[in-house]
Amino acid sequence: MDAQLILVLCISVCTANAFSVEPWLGVHERCNDPSFWCKNEETANECGVYEYCKIGWEKNNHQKETAANVRAKPVKITLYYESYCPGCSDFITTQWYPTYIKLKGTGILELELVPFGNTKEYQKGDIYLFYCQHGAKECTGNMIETCATKHLGNLTALAPFIYCMESHLPTRPQAQSCAKSLGFDYSPIDKCANGTEGNALEHEMAVKTRALDPPHEYLPWIAVNDVHTSEIQSEVQNEMLKYVCKEYKGPKPAACQNLSRMSATKIDQEIL
Repeated sequence: MDAQLILVLCISVCTANAFSVEPWLGVHERCNDPSFWCKNEETANECGVYEYCKIGWEKNNHQKETAANVRAKPVKITLYYESYCPGCSDFITTQWYPTYIKLKGTGILELELVPFGNTKEYQKGDIYLFYCQHGAKECTGNMIETCATKHLGNLTALAPFIYCMESHLPTRPQAQSCAKSLGFDYSPIDKCANGTEGNALEHEMAVKTRALDPPHEYLPWIAVNDVHTSEIQSEVQNEMLKYVCKEYKGPKPAACQNLSRMSATKIDQEIL
């Protein structure tokens, strides 16, 4: 066998070994370290393990995409209140609405309103009679805000309306003024508040309030993800934005980087 043939055979054997079960045979010594193989395409090719690395890369990319597409659940704040309660109005205007403004569009906050509070309810035939802590005017305010939750629905319209109502006396003329300043037709809410629809909706608020466990002891009464504790109440009532940012399990939006309390006066200037 001549020298040229021997050289060809040697090259063939060495090449085969390079892609055998032990890919580092005949390759640079650094390929003995498996942690080096898949650093990039160049190292994978050098060590003869490109297909092996490709599977790992694709799996890793899929996991990253899945994680990016799975959003954490929003923090749900449920507010049990009544329309003429001073503490409720203060919370809505200085914490609830400013936090909504800061976080709107981020998807990390869900808001639920239950305007009933300490109202007493009695059934008379097919309708319900309501006796409110602060008199008939409060029953009117509760009914208007309850109907607003149904007919406005979307927080983009509902939150500014509730803020506008609670920044002043929550009367029917004020509701009409708020609707006009916010640019929507008040008549569906008015019809609801003065008819059987509003009566039935307010009964639903009564049912939700009576279902509280533990029962509410004061107002405003705040639950987070349907849970109330004195600690939750204190934190949300005093620093709602900070609390929501802390409790949200996903990536924090930019608003959570600046936790200064927003001025209610500034909001007044922005929306009214």
